[in-house]
Amino acid sequence: MTMMLAPDLLDRRALALLALIDPNGQPFEGGVEIANDDLRTVNKTGGRIALLGAPGFAAYTAAFAPAPGAPATGSQSIAIDLNPASRAVMPRRITLKLPRSADPAQADTAESIFRPVIVVFSASPRTAMQPGACILRASVRRASDGAMVENAVVRARSADGKHTAWALTDPAGEAALVFPALPVSFAGAGGTPSPAIACAVVVHADPASARFANPETLTGARAAAAARRTGHVDPDALMAAHPADFAGAQTVSIAASSQPAVTLNWTAP
Repeated sequence: MTMMLAPDLLDRRALALLALIDPNGQPFEGGVEIANDDLRTVNKTGGRIALLGAPGFAAYTAAFAPAPGAPATGSQSIAIDLNPASRAVMPRRITLKLPRSADPAQADTAESIFRPVIVVFSASPRTAMQPGACILRASVRRASDGAMVENAVVRARSADGKHTAWALTDPAGEAALVFPALPVSFAGAGGTPSPAIACAVVVHADPASARFANPETLTGARAAAAARRTGHVDPDALMAAHPADFAGAQTVSIAASSQPAVTLNWTAP
């Protein structure tokens, strides 16, 4: 656990190290508000946050060794709402399974305390275009009435399977999927180079967390979203609950330095 060591951490057990990642795959260096007042955290360099304390873990974090026998590894879930200062990314929730494994023999597993918890932020529709990137701009509407769908997750995959992206929708039902590093050409029919490649796009939403707006209510929906500090969607949980099936999905062409657009209809299950 050397990656967490600091003079004030040497005599106690940390719970987790969060590694915040921006939509381009780089460490997220912007400020982040953690809405949970009952958590004890320390901001570190490189977009990392050390989680040092949480309700129910006082005995666990009180001493570095030996590892307490309770609670059992991964037996407790803690939801953490993250509110980035930058409007270029979306707020989100993460759900941590604690305590993480302190077994050195499992140091290479995703559940190990010796490995950071990777937390990727979705781009927001306000995200800026980076050189050579592609931003796929998706609009999600409810199939039954055309309402804008907030808190949906849109996923995309190139026809060759090498490039993927995802993003959450905002109150206007808009999502910005960032492909940070597409090649300048792809192998087309007969091996002929092509600057673009087909990309399949799917959308999923949980009716329990989705929100809906129309042109008359959109201003209020945007104000409510801007003021909201808790109750965000956990995109990892949403995607785990709805595996992406790209067979028969809607398609769009993507290319480096482009911003293609697609409209998707969402049908409530």
